[in-house]
Amino acid sequence: MLAVVALPDTGARLLEAIREAAARARATPPALIRVDDIEAAVAAASAALDREGVVLLSPAAPSFNAFRDFAERGERFAAAVSRLHAGRAPSAS
Repeated sequence: MLAVVALPDTGARLLEAIREAAARARATPPALIRVDDIEAAVAAASAALDREGVVLLSPAAPSFNAFRDFAERGERFAAAVSRLHAGRAPSAS
């Protein structure tokens, strides 16, 4: 499944631009998910994955004081991913 998870403030505009572009192209847009923070973004992205997949943190706009800098944003993303994986039991093969 292809999904775009968007954070404030620019995220809402990005999702709308994707909707409009898909409509113009008469294409089905990816799943468009709006969240409030990076922890919710990681959870939503994980839930949108098929059995396996990739989640890419790809900031498309400034964070507008949500983080001290790009390093803090990356650290928060990594910490959210670590917490998500820590909460999962190992799968039986």
